[in-house]
Amino acid sequence: MPDVYGEVTRSKMIVVESYDVNGNKVELTAHEDVARMILHIIDQMNGIPFTERADRILTDKEVEAYFIND
Repeated sequence: MPDVYGEVTRSKMIVVESYDVNGNKVELTAHEDVARMILHIIDQMNGIPFTERADRILTDKEVEAYFIND
């Protein structure tokens, strides 16, 4: 969603299990930003927009302040 920003609470550590092309189980542990990105991508693949997970949507002024202070 372009130009829409929000705060989403996500786990700081996740363990993801999947299978490779040969059917072997693969396990990945991710922390902090990588965990956040993986959870975001999983939501996208399941058709869940981040706005459904957002604790709140940020105003334009809050977004501007974030990027100015970054």
